[in-house]
Amino acid sequence: MKAAVAWTGGKDCALALHLAKQQGADIGLLVTFCPLDRSFYAHSRKIMALQAAALGLPHRFMIIGDDYERDYRLALSRLKADGFDAVVTGDIDYVGDEKENWIRQCAAGTGLEVMLPLWQSDREVILRQLIDGSFTVVFSAVKQAYFSGDWVGRVLDETSMGALREKSVTQGIDLCGEEGCYHTMVLNMPGFSSPLKIPSFSVVIHDNLYVMDTDYGQES
Repeated sequence: MKAAVAWTGGKDCALALHLAKQQGADIGLLVTFCPLDRSFYAHSRKIMALQAAALGLPHRFMIIGDDYERDYRLALSRLKADGFDAVVTGDIDYVGDEKENWIRQCAAGTGLEVMLPLWQSDREVILRQLIDGSFTVVFSAVKQAYFSGDWVGRVLDETSMGALREKSVTQGIDLCGEEGCYHTMVLNMPGFSSPLKIPSFSVVIHDNLYVMDTDYGQES
């Protein structure tokens, strides 16, 4: 099955790619669905390009305009027309008032299968797979309401997992950040030709987030 992976550069899509390959998917593309306003601070477009190069995969940006559902349907239909059988996403659970997974909803009728390797998985299991599975994950953006700025650049490891676990109990956050309380960036994973390195960075505030601002820059 030829599959494209919905790619953000974070931990969930990276683990989903890895698990989909184990399930027999032939990964042929990383695809990032991005809004017309391309200034997205949680994930650097330049770093995503380096990730794609490390995986030896092409990377495509597909623009999503104001009519989200229509544009997602068109984008997914184009993937099907380009010969892909499936799209892999790192979604873990419903977000907000969702009653259906967004990508699955938009792919209905396109003939494209949606693979959700992490769907409704135990959050501890997901983080454990990352920590134990040769993934190097850093926190790239965190919500001010829950985290201090020194979390930016911190590595996902036993210590930070323990701190997340405590916050999930005391502050009610999703352990995997599924409601957007934090974002991550993958610097190494199975399949990378070599690990990525973050250059010096500063921490800036954007939309109530502490955000990593690296020398790679953020494209607008």
